[in-house]
Amino acid sequence: MKKLIIVITLTIIVSSYTNGRQENNNLCGRVLKNSIIWQRGNENSLNEPLSVGFRKQVEIKRIPKKAEMMIFADSRYVLWINGKYVERGPCRFDPKGPQYDVIAIKDHINKGQNTIAILVQGNVTGSLKVMKHCPGLTALLKIDNQQYITDSS
Repeated sequence: MKKLIIVITLTIIVSSYTNGRQENNNLCGRVLKNSIIWQRGNENSLNEPLSVGFRKQVEIKRIPKKAEMMIFADSRYVLWINGKYVERGPCRFDPKGPQYDVIAIKDHINKGQNTIAILVQGNVTGSLKVMKHCPGLTALLKIDNQQYITDSS
């Protein structure tokens, strides 16, 4: 009986921890979904590979204790911070339930002006099985208690 109670208690603890993480992930997912920016194309451009560059400058008052970026791009991306390569992606996903990458960027952020640059590639040709879409991007940058999201700027 004691073993059963211990198993039930552990199950409840693990379940509540998992649900809390899932809520945080769902909140981040909603923020990303609401901040998608797209490169507008026309019907002719859907038959050609497309590359679109996005750039944002952010002012950081002090070296952060924690900094991470959540990013989703359709179809592929390359991320640079302050002119240095950081990461490429995205992680593999199902278009019916897209996921985003979480990248630790603390070591790439400086005090003062920082430039975030992302190259998004769409309609990748060759043997890759990539759906044809205009390139799209959404990103959430969390630096300590500050947040920056993709927008029209």
